[in-house]
Amino acid sequence: MLLAMAAVRVLCLLCGVNCRGPNGKVQHSRNVFRSSAKEDAPATRLKTLLGVTIEKGSGFSETICYKCDSKLSKVRQWQKDAEANTASLDKWRRLLSAPKTPLKQTPQKDNRNKEKKRGLIFTPGKSPAHKQTRMSVESRENIAPRRSSNVTNLQVLLQYPSDKHPRVIELRGDAKTIVQQVVENSWSAAANSALRLKNMGGAIQHKVAQRIKQEVGAMAGNSILGKTSTDDLVNFKLDTFAEELEAKTPWLNACLKGACGNTDSKPAKIAKCTAAAVCAKAVHPTLSAWQYRNSIVLLHGGAKKKTFKRLNKQNICMSHSSSIQKQSEFGKNRDRDIIKWKKALEAHLGSVSLLKELNTITAEQEAEDEKTRLDLSGNTTISSADLQACNFSFKVFAQESTEQHMEGDICQSLGVAPLAQQPPEGDHTAGNPGKKTEAFASSFKVFAQDSTEQHMEGDICQSLGVAPLAQQPPEGDHTAGNPGKKTEAFASSFKVFAQDSTEQHMEGDICQSLGVAPLAQQPPEGDHTAGNPGKKTELTTYLQGMPGYTDEVKTLAVQAISQVSSNHTATKDIIDAAISSILTTPLQTFQLIFDNLDFQVTAKHQSKTNKNKSIHWVHQYAAKDRVLNDFDSDKQQKPLRDLGVSDILPTEEVQNQLRRDYIILVSRVMVTYLSAFEALKGVVVKHIPHPYTEEMSKASIQTWLGLQFKNENLGRDMVEILRYFQTHYVPSELDDEGRIQRLLLTILLGGDWLSEERAENVQSAFMDGDNAQERLDGLLPKFELWHFTRNLAEILHAIFYKESSAGDKGSLCSNMNVVGATSAKKGPHTAYNHNKEFVTKDIDALIVYACMKAFNLESIDARPADFPPAYILQASRHKQRDWLESKAAEIVDSMFVEDAASVQDITKGKLTLALLIRNIEDATKEGDGERISRCFRMALLYFKAYGHTKYAYGTLMFFARVNALLPPKLAHSLVWNRVVSNRGGKGKNIPMDLRLEHMNNFLKSFLKHLGPNLNERSAARVANAVGEMEKLLKGADADLGVSSDSGHHHKGDPSPEVHILVEQYLEVEALHYIPGREYNSFPGFPRDLLAKIDPAKLADWVKSKKQKWSATFENA
Repeated sequence: MLLAMAAVRVLCLLCGVNCRGPNGKVQHSRNVFRSSAKEDAPATRLKTLLGVTIEKGSGFSETICYKCDSKLSKVRQWQKDAEANTASLDKWRRLLSAPKTPLKQTPQKDNRNKEKKRGLIFTPGKSPAHKQTRMSVESRENIAPRRSSNVTNLQVLLQYPSDKHPRVIELRGDAKTIVQQVVENSWSAAANSALRLKNMGGAIQHKVAQRIKQEVGAMAGNSILGKTSTDDLVNFKLDTFAEELEAKTPWLNACLKGACGNTDSKPAKIAKCTAAAVCAKAVHPTLSAWQYRNSIVLLHGGAKKKTFKRLNKQNICMSHSSSIQKQSEFGKNRDRDIIKWKKALEAHLGSVSLLKELNTITAEQEAEDEKTRLDLSGNTTISSADLQACNFSFKVFAQESTEQHMEGDICQSLGVAPLAQQPPEGDHTAGNPGKKTEAFASSFKVFAQDSTEQHMEGDICQSLGVAPLAQQPPEGDHTAGNPGKKTEAFASSFKVFAQDSTEQHMEGDICQSLGVAPLAQQPPEGDHTAGNPGKKTELTTYLQGMPGYTDEVKTLAVQAISQVSSNHTATKDIIDAAISSILTTPLQTFQLIFDNLDFQVTAKHQSKTNKNKSIHWVHQYAAKDRVLNDFDSDKQQKPLRDLGVSDILPTEEVQNQLRRDYIILVSRVMVTYLSAFEALKGVVVKHIPHPYTEEMSKASIQTWLGLQFKNENLGRDMVEILRYFQTHYVPSELDDEGRIQRLLLTILLGGDWLSEERAENVQSAFMDGDNAQERLDGLLPKFELWHFTRNLAEILHAIFYKESSAGDKGSLCSNMNVVGATSAKKGPHTAYNHNKEFVTKDIDALIVYACMKAFNLESIDARPADFPPAYILQASRHKQRDWLESKAAEIVDSMFVEDAASVQDITKGKLTLALLIRNIEDATKEGDGERISRCFRMALLYFKAYGHTKYAYGTLMFFARVNALLPPKLAHSLVWNRVVSNRGGKGKNIPMDLRLEHMNNFLKSFLKHLGPNLNERSAARVANAVGEMEKLLKGADADLGVSSDSGHHHKGDPSPEVHILVEQYLEVEALHYIPGREYNSFPGFPRDLLAKIDPAKLADWVKSKKQKWSATFENA
């Protein structure tokens, strides 16, 4: 009885339709007794209309569907309108039944009778003011008297230049009608009257046609239709063309708009623009952008030449040959973007080298200037190295007299007094410049007496570029504060050079070769002008003249110097600050991704010479990194011997973080399917945040690089593939002949694990190369996420799917049979999407069942009283989320309770592994590299336990690189830049290798239509243009309202299948602890899926790999 009453309550009160949806929830209906803010309750409106009172508990249904509720509102409104209309009808009836009074053409201005009026003759002008008498209203207004006829007369005054008086022409018929409407500004009526005239209509049509021809001709010069370059075609927008039509061809636009129903709807706009483009090309063949776009659509669809001919005759597309030619143009700039990225990196890194070289040159120059200054001031002596540089040598003599003589010679040559002639120690005359000058003059008196010795001194000092000591300014002559005086002192000290033009010329040549000014022309000591833009100008001028660097490199270096703060005063400080600013600017790096393009070509007529072909080429693309960093890029983080277990395996902290991730994933399922939690749907975490959420929400910049006609399964071809990547796309320094001299950066090279393994094997084979380019060190191979996740899915399928378990209710095979997911049985390797879709439903059902068991919910639609509690429903969003996640935590924690029951262990193990896979997929969508790395730690154990040795090896190598081998910059990029986004937005990322799989299918859609014409040349033409053609087709889809692929498979409503699977788990009581119960096909199923791992063997394996990699990468 209660079930019957419950069934009645979900039926519509008026039409009897069952309001329970396919998911078991009551939907698209409202309560009869519940009113809203806009209108009364349905029961109240029914009482007003029908006079029938409906009460609660009367046995009637308390539900009314939205459709009947809408009808009820409309009927009530109709009743109100009918009451108002009845009053209006009565009023109109009274008015129409009254006697009719003929209307006069012109209302009377006075009450005079018609018989008493005297005939007044109309005069066109007024009488003089002194003759004015009492006149009628008509006379005062200077209008002709009204006639008794109701016909309107129209007279026109026509006066030619030769006429003395105007001619009065009375118009009749259609001419009178048109002129009258024009005078009255009734333009629409006048246009209608003109079109009704036979001769006028024809003339108007002819003039409109001429006007449209003129408009199209004027538009042809700079129309968007005439822009047919590859970039213009890709950026072509229908809305822009529609705006051009309205602005430049209003008559054509009006005609076509009228033909399309005179509406602004999307279909009408498309039809209007199509017709305009077809018509414009008929007269102006160069206006063909629309036709070129249609041609690419036809090529993608595999249209035959005959189809192109037919549509080309209708001006709908271009000819087949023109279409192929345009396709070739699309591919000419295949790698234009990546070359720009590469050159930008080379300029960035090259500018640092340039500034470092400039720093070395300026430091040497400043040291030389400082030495020269000290020599001039007499506060230093000349070193033996300086003397040897001047080809000067001396011998040491043992005899005293000879030594004294040599001392005099040496001192003479050095320009200093012998020690015996120097002033006694303590004679401090520095404070008195005059006395010190006298002392210097006395000590150098011997040189004044010997002109030969003085000449020798001049020669040595001249070769060193300094003045003789006797001509130097006295110590203590501090004239730095006065540049003028200091300049005079410098001029005086170099007086000897003024006497010898040859020596002065030599000094200029040396300074010129160094790129500095002669010493006499340099600013005085202490003149710190670095804060002055003039100092920066000198540096930038010198930079631009340095050989061996490109203009881009010099531009960046100059820009860095110009942006240095004026707080830096010394030349070295300016250059160091410029270098620092460049190094702290993150490099805009990119990655390369490649994979096999496998294609089977079946010969139409097979023979020994014409056989089926199995094609294996390499398809490749590049994507800019969205997460950038300014970390160190030179040294590895730490030795491999310091790589510990905490860097590889899931620690307690990592497991707690994974638990947190699982709680959020479970809470999403709870609010989606369980009515008890539906009220908290708005507080669930839809996107788990991470440090780079904003960057990962932007669309990726990608460029497609065509095909390499190599087979990566062959070792020699793999070598050529890597060399091609390194030569063309890795930033490097080149010599004058274009050969690589030095690699500047390492680029990540992504693919599946087999691709990474083959690339690493090639690099190992070339490990004995003489330099980095021979060792192919410019590339760092890595595996991508889609193939990684698919391997985990294969492990789940291998563990829990057995054909023999079809009779074990609740098992994976049994559940597939129940919902008819037969394609999923093939497994992830063969039918990945089908298998993934089913596992998603199965795990959702398992979570729902676990919630029903944990929270005592009788059904999916159950809404227990005070659940959630009232205080939670009224609390803040933060508290509501905490409560929801606390309930989800109960489900997650129950998965790790150890019970000795096979069925329960299978169910928990399946949920545990499935949540790990779902966490990887969700982290991939969000671009959360740190969360992906956490999942890798657990995945490593599953790979090792279930025989996926290559992916176990690759995952361990990942942690070795990220935590030890790689420098911080590259390690950070390896963690975070693993996904791409085609359109941007949160949760819109896909793995890089999945994106390549999609483009492989897109490329194959072109190639398969080539038939026997498929060869390397035709395939290269299509592959080179595939990126631009994809952009063009996406633009066309957006213009035409065609939904485009997003990268994710869209599925229907999974609720019915989830409900069925929940019933299966309820029947078998999958999570109830029943000792000794087990599935027939899974006898002795282990409680722990990772029980297969031997910790000692795992440790030995890790240790052996570390030793091998240390010998390979650290001791090479």
